[in-house]
Amino acid sequence: MLVGFVKSSSLSIGRLVSQCYDSPVPVIAPVDRFGFLKQEQGNSPPRFIKTRSSTNYEKEEGRVTKWRKMIGAGGSDWKHYVKRKPHVVKRRIRKGIPDCLRGLVWQLISGSRDLLLMNPGVYEQLVVYETSASELDIIRDISRTFPSHVFFQKRHGPGQRSLYNVLKAYSVYDRDVGYVQGMGFVAGLLLLYMSEEDAFWLLVALLKGAVHSPMEGLYQAGLPLVQKYLLQFDQLVRELMPKLGEHFTQEMINPSMYASQWFITVFSYSFPFHSALRIWDVFLAEGINIVFKVGLALLKHCHDDLVKLPFEELMHALRNFPEDAMDPDTLLPLAYSIKVAKRLEEMKQDGEKPVAKPAQTVHPKMIKDVMEALRFAWSPSSWDMFLWSIGLFSSYLKLLRASIFGSKSIPISTSIVQKIGSSRPICVVTGVTSGIGKATAFALAEKGYHVVLVGRSPQLLSETLKEIKRKNKDAQLKSFVVDMSCFSSIFNFKDSLKQWLSDAELDPSIQLLVNNAGIMAVSSRPTNEGYDRVMATNYIGPFTMTKLLLPLLENSSVPSRVVNVVSFTHRYASIGKVDKDYVTGKHFTTYNQYPHAHVYEYSKLCLLLFSYELHRQLRLKDDSHHVSVIAADPGFVKTNLMREYPKYVSAFAFLSFKLIGLLQTPDEGARSSVDATLAPPETSGVYYFGGKGRTIKSSKASRDPKLGKQLWETSCGLFDQLQSYND
Repeated sequence: MLVGFVKSSSLSIGRLVSQCYDSPVPVIAPVDRFGFLKQEQGNSPPRFIKTRSSTNYEKEEGRVTKWRKMIGAGGSDWKHYVKRKPHVVKRRIRKGIPDCLRGLVWQLISGSRDLLLMNPGVYEQLVVYETSASELDIIRDISRTFPSHVFFQKRHGPGQRSLYNVLKAYSVYDRDVGYVQGMGFVAGLLLLYMSEEDAFWLLVALLKGAVHSPMEGLYQAGLPLVQKYLLQFDQLVRELMPKLGEHFTQEMINPSMYASQWFITVFSYSFPFHSALRIWDVFLAEGINIVFKVGLALLKHCHDDLVKLPFEELMHALRNFPEDAMDPDTLLPLAYSIKVAKRLEEMKQDGEKPVAKPAQTVHPKMIKDVMEALRFAWSPSSWDMFLWSIGLFSSYLKLLRASIFGSKSIPISTSIVQKIGSSRPICVVTGVTSGIGKATAFALAEKGYHVVLVGRSPQLLSETLKEIKRKNKDAQLKSFVVDMSCFSSIFNFKDSLKQWLSDAELDPSIQLLVNNAGIMAVSSRPTNEGYDRVMATNYIGPFTMTKLLLPLLENSSVPSRVVNVVSFTHRYASIGKVDKDYVTGKHFTTYNQYPHAHVYEYSKLCLLLFSYELHRQLRLKDDSHHVSVIAADPGFVKTNLMREYPKYVSAFAFLSFKLIGLLQTPDEGARSSVDATLAPPETSGVYYFGGKGRTIKSSKASRDPKLGKQLWETSCGLFDQLQSYND
């Protein structure tokens, strides 16, 4: 254990380094005025520190004198002054609390000083005499908290011991919350300005709501408060910056992809430290609204640039704002000018009030939704979706006919019995952040696999991992952030996976790859390579992933397998060609209107053609079925795949198929994928549908070996080209 001294003697590191006026302090390593190494190491967030000229020293000293008079000895005059001159206090806090007084003022404005005085000896009891189920998680994460700060750098040093004590104490104090990784940056920030015990009680004051609304929901299971804030933030972006909100929709960007850490750590993770401190000054005094305001101000400041960027560049920009945008002297005045309090209160009331009786008038948004649905109904895509329904019925009829005429299902195992030495077999599952992919990952973890979770959203990926762990404490999991439409991301994943296998002292092999990730977009959105994003995500990405991981599958000491999640929509795909223009989706940009339904079904047809051709290619190399390939069709499943379609269109589709008993939950839809993983090793080159190990024939076009060979050659050419870019 890392338990060390309970009452930390380390006062503000900012104070030790700068004594509030940037006075020189003899240190061995070159550090800035806050104690961060001037030359960053590793992957730590960049820390931009604004220098001050000597002409500011006198002004700063005057500010300190004013604050000392306002506070009084040990804070004795604080409450009286706040009561008499609240506007003066608010103005001075917004200008920034002097660094040498920051720790004391934070305790006063947060109410934590009162909590400490009312609970003598409680902190020591929690640290010394209690045990926590989160201790190992805390120890694992400590070195990741402000790794470039001198106070936290030394392993088992005073900084890391203090951080461990505070986090462990809180995990015991509030066992419902326990410990979540983002809490480390909050506790670490506090420890730079106060003792362990003071930092602990300030953390309690924040999460339990001593002054403002409780914030423990930021760290509870499922992060409910984070989800609520992100929904509210998304609504504010759309109302205040409609052009940017529409661009986010087109590029499939949601706040969970970039803003989660803003709320979880209150900008202490990735923001310049001097800016984060100014935000924390206001946050402790005024509450969570400042996080909304700062986030909106960042987007507003960069608005004109952001609306021009495609997905990959947009994501990079949202995670790497320019230094001038994060300058507190520029950012905070802009943030203060944005009014959100009234609108947030309205959203809160709307979410809490009981369901009202139907209004007499039709809401404008309802009219808009209905008109969108009607326009869609008259579009060519609605006819395509009608054909998809026929394709689904056709699949079930084939299943029925097979059962009537005595076609046997392929037997499946109930658990994994083959081990890799002393380790569990390893599977890679893409698209695990929702729907069928998440359900498949849950099921495979239960079956005994060591599941490698692959998803695009770091936040949703983290939530999936935690959900699986809550339901299955014995689950062995590893997660990687990968965008299946970004080929450099896939190539980097291959290297990271091999490195992880080596670091974990596991066999350099995997036993299962489930290509599940997929999207359905209603507008054309090219990737950096100029490919259609649907084709890139649904076919070229899985092809690339499989080619890159095939050596690891072949290196397995037990039979391995590729499972490609396909769709019944392939039955009505117009095959056209399988040349480069078609496979990359560039051909579809020549249409007057983006044929989104056709692109989706074509992408799934390509994935099915690839499945059969990969089976043939592997049999040419090795007829032992060491690596097998199965295509798994989940049927019609209620997921968020249709999220870009008009609301009433998707609702009608779900209701219709539910009434006839063909709508499946994600857990039910995952059965085909899971059955495919558990089929005997010799099972390969087949099309699973309907669960229970049942197979049917896919469309005639999908089984055409000539088309499969042409697609293979085209795809290999693209792969070689992509590989040359990434070498």
